[in-house]
Amino acid sequence: MTEPTTHSIKTTPQKPNFHYAFAITNVKSIIPITLDNDSSIYLSWSALFQVQARVHNVLDHIIPPTDEKDQQTAEQTKNNDPNLWNRLDAVVLQWMYATVTQDILSSILVINDTAENCWMRIAAMFRDNKHSRAVHLEHQFANTNLEDFPSTKAYCNRLKLLVDQLDNVDSPVNNTRLVLKMISGLTDSYVGFLTYIQQHDPLPQFETAKSRLELEESTMAQRIARESSNTSSPAIEREKERVEHNRFVTDSSVCY
Repeated sequence: MTEPTTHSIKTTPQKPNFHYAFAITNVKSIIPITLDNDSSIYLSWSALFQVQARVHNVLDHIIPPTDEKDQQTAEQTKNNDPNLWNRLDAVVLQWMYATVTQDILSSILVINDTAENCWMRIAAMFRDNKHSRAVHLEHQFANTNLEDFPSTKAYCNRLKLLVDQLDNVDSPVNNTRLVLKMISGLTDSYVGFLTYIQQHDPLPQFETAKSRLELEESTMAQRIARESSNTSSPAIEREKERVEHNRFVTDSSVCY
C-alpha cells in the first residue's frame, strides 16, 4: 500500500514595507537649520521642513490634506498598513526633535505624541507672540541703514529678510515702503541715486532698485580707485572711509 505523499509549503516571512523616509540617517543634511527661540528663523525652518516632507511623501503627517480625494487616500493608507504609518509618523517626529534646540525640545516633547500635534505646538510657540515680534521687527526695519553694512548687497538683503519676517507675522510691507526705506537709509554718497529713484512714478520694483544701487556702488568704487586723495570730493572721501571702516570691522570679526 502506497502512502500518500505530503508536500510541505514553505512560507516566507513578509518583509516590512520600505519607505524612502527611512533612508534618511542624518536629517540635518537636508534641513540644515536648527530652530531656536529666535523667531526670525522659524519661517525658514518651517519652509525647509515642509519641502522635505513633500519630497519624502510624508507631508500629510504634519499638515492634513484639505482636498477630499487626498484625505481619502491618506486615510486609506493609514488603515491598510497602520504599522507603516506609525513608523513614518515616528520618523517625522525624529526629524523635528533633531532640528530644534534643547530648550524647544523640552517644551514640545510629549509621550506617545504624533507628528501633527508636535508640528502644531511648534507653530503655536511662534504664533502666540506674533504682535510682540512684529513690533520688534518693525523697529529693526526702521533702524537698518547702509552705514552698518559692508556693502549695498548686504544692506538690501537684510531689508528683504526683515520684510519676509514681517510678512510671516501678518505685517506685510509693500514695495513702495520697502524702496523708500532702502533709499532713506543710504549714505550721503548716494544722493545722485536717491534723486534718480525719486524721479520714478511709480517707484521701481525693489529688485530693480537693488540692482541699480549695486551698479552705482560698483561705479563709485571704480571712481574712487581712479581719484587721488588730493582731488577726491568730500562725498567720495566719506564713502572711502566708510568702505575701509566696514572692511576693517568685517576682517576683525573673521579673525575672532
